[in-house]
Amino acid sequence: MKQKLLIFFCLTFFCLSAQNRVRELNVGIGQIKYNHSGVMPSGVSGTHYTLDYWQINRFKSNENWSFGYFAELGFSNLTSWRASDYNALKTGLDVGVFWLRNLPIKNQKFNLHAGGGLLFDSAVYYSYFVHSGNVNNGFGQWFLSPFVYLLGDYSLNEFNFQFRFSMPVLSFGFRSGTLFHPTFFENVKHALTPNTFAFFTQRFHPIFDIACSYPIFSNDKIEGRLQLRYSLEQLVCNGFPSERKAINGVKLGMVWIIK
Repeated sequence: MKQKLLIFFCLTFFCLSAQNRVRELNVGIGQIKYNHSGVMPSGVSGTHYTLDYWQINRFKSNENWSFGYFAELGFSNLTSWRASDYNALKTGLDVGVFWLRNLPIKNQKFNLHAGGGLLFDSAVYYSYFVHSGNVNNGFGQWFLSPFVYLLGDYSLNEFNFQFRFSMPVLSFGFRSGTLFHPTFFENVKHALTPNTFAFFTQRFHPIFDIACSYPIFSNDKIEGRLQLRYSLEQLVCNGFPSERKAINGVKLGMVWIIK
């Protein structure tokens, strides 16, 4: 068994070292609307900022298969719809890996890939009253979620258009009622203990985005493209506490195609 695992990791390392790679770095800004029955029951809206990195590697040994990973750091400044003196802050980190299979399409200018992966997403929320500055409530959560993934791109002259769609199939993780416990170790123990399991029918969380890129430099080894991306994220979580989220954002970034 150990020998088989060693062979598997060696083959994986060899394949990963012999790939065509696409790297992408974006910064974004958008609008967020959020409602949480335990922290922000009246609903809040505000500005959402993101910084994300995305990479996909195509195996030279089999170009129909590719492997990738991504990370996104987000921060939101939320202001209540109903109370002008009530604000909230949200920060979160999403990290994921995925595998894709190229689907045969007759149109050579259009490529379609389908597959799945594993997502770790986390978030922490604080709400406070502006005049007093005192924290009113806090909430934290993290999830491990296998997800389905679709990716497609279409080339038109020097422009490249791309879309991505992902959605968790199920979610396993932790949701807190409060972040405040007497000691640091109680906080850590509390946060690391899973207490939530939900299928996509209970925690519906699709993410969709489209992008357009244009080359700004190119040589024999690398091509750089300037990219504009629009993203849409929705979350509907039933049960208690219930949760609703909608994010619309625009991202500006660079794409590096390593040949």
